[in-house]
Order: sequence, then structure tokens, then C-alpha cells
Amino acid sequence: MDERDEFLKTTQAFYSRYLERIQTMSEAQVLDALRSWNAARNNVNETLGFLSSVSLASKEDSGDELTKLKSQLSSTTHRPPDPLVLENYIEDALKKRLEELRNNDK
Repeated sequence: MDERDEFLKTTQAFYSRYLERIQTMSEAQVLDALRSWNAARNNVNETLGFLSSVSLASKEDSGDELTKLKSQLSSTTHRPPDPLVLENYIEDALKKRLEELRNNDK
């Protein structure tokens, strides 16, 4: 198994266990988890915003490594999938659990 497959397998196992754990969380735990996911999303957005604002353009020879790196990073064929799609799914599961807990208290 190569590193990518191992990473994907480990990530999948983490999210699977986390989704199972959501079903046993209390209201306070769900609220804390939602705050954590929101903070993580804000951190990612700030980081991506910063990285987008940083210019990788070289002021020297256009054939240097930095220019090649910029063109590779800008290439649409190499863009990774949206990193927040799975996180949105987990956030939805947390919100659903919170709604269930609040409905059961009524």
C-alpha cells in the first residue's frame, strides 16, 4: 500500500468513527464540536485567503523553479477537491444530532 492509499484509509476510518461517535454525544458535546468545526473552517479559509494573496511570481528569470511551481499550482488539472465537503457532511450530522436531542427534550 502506498502512502496515499494509507492516508485515505486512515482518514476514512477517522471520519467513520467520528460519525459513529456523534450518535452518542450529549447536547453540550455537540455544541462544542460545532464550535470546533466552525473554528477549523475559519482557520482553513484564512489560510487559503493568505496563500491566495501571496504571489509566487518570480522577479527573475521566467524559467526558474518558482515560476514552474506557480504554473503547476495554478493548473486546474491539479487542483485538489474542496477540502470542506466532508467537513460540511459532518457538520450536518452534528446539527441533525443537536436537533434530535432538542426534540427529545420537549
